[in-house]
Amino acid sequence: MIRPEKTYCPNILTVSGTGRKVGKTTLACSIIKMMRGKGKVTGVKISPHFHDVDYENSIAEKSGAYAVYQEDRMDRGKDSSQMLAAGADKVYYVQTNDQNLRDAWEQLSELLDKDAPVIIESGRIHELVRPGLSLLLIHPEKYNEEMNPKKAESHPDFAEVILEEENFEPVISRISYVDGNWILKEKYD
Repeated sequence: MIRPEKTYCPNILTVSGTGRKVGKTTLACSIIKMMRGKGKVTGVKISPHFHDVDYENSIAEKSGAYAVYQEDRMDRGKDSSQMLAAGADKVYYVQTNDQNLRDAWEQLSELLDKDAPVIIESGRIHELVRPGLSLLLIHPEKYNEEMNPKKAESHPDFAEVILEEENFEPVISRISYVDGNWILKEKYD
C-alpha cells in the first residue's frame, strides 16, 4: 500500500513515548513553560483511548471515531489542563482511534495557527505529519529490550531520544523556536 506523503509542519514539535507514565506530559509542559512570554503557543493531546469527558467546548465529533475538544479549565487533572496551566494560550484534546486519525487531524489542523508554535503529545501523529522537531521518550526497560542505543539514536522520525529517568533540562535548554521553526541545538555546540 502506498502511503500519502507526510505534511511538513515546521511549527509543530511532537512529544511521543514508548508507553504510559514516561514523562511525555511533563516534557510537553516544560517546553510550554519555556515558551511563556515569547508569543502564543498551542498545546495538543491526542489520545487513542476514549474516556468519558466533561468538556463543554466540543469542536468536532464523529461518534465512535473521534472527538476534538478545546480545554478550558486548568483544574481538570487531565494532561490537556496541565498544558493550559503551563501557559499554553489554547489547548486541544483529541480522542481518536487509529483508523480515524486522518479525519481527526484534518479537523484539528484547521484550528491550528500555522505561524505559531504548536506542541503535540501523540504517539501516532508521525504517520501524517513531519514536525519541525520530534522528541521520543523511552522507558529504560523498553530501551534495553526493544532498542539498542545505536538504533534509538538514529531513529528516522525523532530528532532526540530521551530516557525516562533523564533530567529534561539539558534537552529543553537546547530547544528554541525561531522564525516559525523549532530548532534543536547540537549537544556540544
